[in-house]
Amino acid sequence: MIDKQQIINQFQQYMEQPSRPPLSTDGRIDLFSFYSELIALKNEIKIESRLVRQGVDTFQDTAALVRQNNQKIDFLIEKETARKQDSHGDKPQPLLQGIIAIYDRVQASLGSIKRSGEKEKTSLLKLIFTGRNNNNNNNDQTIAAIYEGQKMLLIRILELLKGCAVHRIDTIGRRFNPESMRAVATDSISGLEDGMVTAEIRSGFIHENTVFRLADVRVNRIR
Repeated sequence: MIDKQQIINQFQQYMEQPSRPPLSTDGRIDLFSFYSELIALKNEIKIESRLVRQGVDTFQDTAALVRQNNQKIDFLIEKETARKQDSHGDKPQPLLQGIIAIYDRVQASLGSIKRSGEKEKTSLLKLIFTGRNNNNNNNDQTIAAIYEGQKMLLIRILELLKGCAVHRIDTIGRRFNPESMRAVATDSISGLEDGMVTAEIRSGFIHENTVFRLADVRVNRIR
């Protein structure tokens, strides 16, 4: 039968020791120390389990918060996208294409009128206005007036396009940019840097930072 007083004395000695009690001379630990180690290990496991459970709960709360914030962000993105689509609902592409087509016709007319002043003998307008009247000064004034009127109309069309967030692409004197320009011909000008735009064949346009139509240009090519 186990002596209670002996167990109490052994427990008191164990509590007074700064470290784990040494093994007996035969390499075995006594029963009291063994159970004490088990109890201490069990308590440590309980503490670790509690900490792990708290960590899991905290992680779940954090994940739920992140998921909620992501849902809010997705909602805001969808709302902003829908707002932009609604704001451009009254400016469909066919309308913009129609305005640009008018711009092309007016610009071509300006070029024809300008050339008529430089080549009087082959100008259709010159032949029309000189059919019954040989007053060259009046004819020149009439052609100049038509030119100014077409020029004002062209400016008005550009202002209308600007109101639709459409802007003309600047090309003359700039380096060729394949993202906004299309090279349809080349020139060989020795005094000009290679890759520079020498002439614009057809204007290009940008709609809200997106290329709506490429500009057709002539590019300098030094061979």
